[in-house]
Amino acid sequence: MIESHPFKLSNLHQRLRQRKQQSIFVAKMYYELGKTIKCERMLNCSNEFYISKVEEESGLKFYSVNSWSQCKQRHCPMCQLLKSFKLRALLKKSILIESNYLLLTLTIKNCELSELRKTTELMSEGWSKFWKSAKNDCFIGYLRSLEISVDQEGKGHPHYHILLQTEENYFKEKYKPNTWFSDRWKYSLNLDYTPITWISKVKGNGLMECTKYITKPSAYCNGKILEILDKELDGIHSYSRGGKMKVKQEDLDKIERGEKFESQERQGKPDFKIEWKTNSWNVKQWQLPE
Repeated sequence: MIESHPFKLSNLHQRLRQRKQQSIFVAKMYYELGKTIKCERMLNCSNEFYISKVEEESGLKFYSVNSWSQCKQRHCPMCQLLKSFKLRALLKKSILIESNYLLLTLTIKNCELSELRKTTELMSEGWSKFWKSAKNDCFIGYLRSLEISVDQEGKGHPHYHILLQTEENYFKEKYKPNTWFSDRWKYSLNLDYTPITWISKVKGNGLMECTKYITKPSAYCNGKILEILDKELDGIHSYSRGGKMKVKQEDLDKIERGEKFESQERQGKPDFKIEWKTNSWNVKQWQLPE
């Protein structure tokens, strides 16, 4: 065990520690609900990680998760974090030119948690109608992710984060204001109010907005909410793509199921291993760097 390892000071270490603690908290809720199998699987989720040291061509150095075992449960905070890592790796590999992308957020009024399935199905149908018209109007591809938060009143707030791929002349000749998107979204959902939407050009880490978790760990504030979310979101897909977006649906489905995809399978050997022991990560030497 290497207590003074520099990994202990890294952002990745802090994020893994936080998510593991949150996973234990959610697992205890499952135990109180009498769902002991889910509890046991989540408690044993990702107790070991193999970590690699990465250095990019730009000279940037950082730690990266190389391999791990997952419980693959939708509401496991650790699994959600790892899904976001996988999607970021996939986007980084597939999308290289940020200038041809927009980040679109589409919302709908908050709903009762017991109506989340019905609401997300309505949104999915609305998006199909929205895209059918948008793809003929300077947009050529998309990656859509679903995020759900819970407000202070205990209501669900489902919304989409969408990475829109545009034609090259979009900003010079075919630019659309935010009102264009809100009007189209209202029409697609057949609403009697104008929904809130946000549209912006992708800059810096904007591509990563689509890698957020379907439900934030803060949503699981009590067992009752967890039980409803468990039922309402069972089988609901987090990610979808369309048009000429270079990301493959097959890879998105693998991420959804907690499986590896091609770019992960090509990773080299890990540099060291970490193990979860009593509320902390212990670092063990796995392979000394050459």
